[in-house]
Amino acid sequence: MLLACGPLLVGCGAKGQDTPKATVAKMVQALKDGDEGPFMACFDAGAEEQKFLKAMVAAAAGTKKLQDVCRRKFGEETWDETAGSSMADAWAQLDVEKMTFETDGDKATAKIPGRGGRMNLVRKSGVWKIATDDMPSGARMKQMVDMMTRLAEALDKAAAEIDKPSVRKEDVARIVQDAMRGVR
Repeated sequence: MLLACGPLLVGCGAKGQDTPKATVAKMVQALKDGDEGPFMACFDAGAEEQKFLKAMVAAAAGTKKLQDVCRRKFGEETWDETAGSSMADAWAQLDVEKMTFETDGDKATAKIPGRGGRMNLVRKSGVWKIATDDMPSGARMKQMVDMMTRLAEALDKAAAEIDKPSVRKEDVARIVQDAMRGVR
């Protein structure tokens, strides 16, 4: 669900952004890490888009927290059985090495294989940024922010619940499913 919004991403920050590929790689790594600062630095975004991007990276951070708790308590296989395989498939679609980049002056396009998605980039003062001009606005943007916020909260709730001493490995899938019910 989190990565379904990946193709909407357009804009990035200075260090490590001297090429379109470097900018996208920085953004993808920051998203995987749930690291808001480097992630937000990758975007040329207005206030409305920033709200969505912050909610998106909060959901990514929640995913990482849930993953870490599952792995720490029950091992790698529990994460894979619960959500890891679908998340791994989604992350694989954002494999920068498999993307193609086309540059024309101060504009570039990163094409995402397998899903027909793309990211538009612009170079400003020598720094490549992912552009946000393709993102929805108004009511649709508010819906997206609300959904990402609910997702982040659900992931945090599931991680906190799973981290309780009384939770058993066989409880993990149910806890995650219960937490996700409120996201839609």
